[in-house]
Amino acid sequence: MPLLTQRDKRGKLQRGQFQGVIVDTKWFLETIATDGSHMKHNVGEFPFRVGRDASNHLAVAALGLSRHHAELSEDITGRLRLTDL
Repeated sequence: MPLLTQRDKRGKLQRGQFQGVIVDTKWFLETIATDGSHMKHNVGEFPFRVGRDASNHLAVAALGLSRHHAELSEDITGRLRLTDL
């Protein structure tokens, strides 16, 4: 299951729901495989789409995901929104 993660100004990782957005941080999704291995995927632009289809920003070959599964977007205040497609 992907976790939303950001780094603060000191470089410390923060995970979960964020009340504010640090403008100079870089967002990424972290996936955790069944064997426990972790992989980070940079979120370089919004909206950022995830699903099985190769046209998504992050294509995941998993039977439990639809072709266009979810979309991560940024609102006017800088907060992130995850939408189930």
